[in-house]
Amino acid sequence: GNALVGAVLLVEVAGAGGSQLFAVMLPALLSSGIGSLVFTGFGRWTGLSTGSLALKPGVPVPRLDAADVLWGLPTAVCVAAALHLLLRSGRLVAV
Repeated sequence: GNALVGAVLLVEVAGAGGSQLFAVMLPALLSSGIGSLVFTGFGRWTGLSTGSLALKPGVPVPRLDAADVLWGLPTAVCVAAALHLLLRSGRLVAV
């Protein structure tokens, strides 16, 4: 991505920002510019080329199959139930 493309997209949605526009746009534009500078702008200063900043594939990732999805669903239900109980007990303590 390009920092300029991100800036144009942020300006396009600026009408929806209202009073919080400055608080949203400043960090977004600043981080986009710094990221672009770090990735392409330092060059000889750091001794890093752009290729050295790329992630190299390590161990091959196993394929996702139906069994992975099926055991994930009950796990999600258990986590949701535990969080529900935790939030309910937190509300009781807060009262």
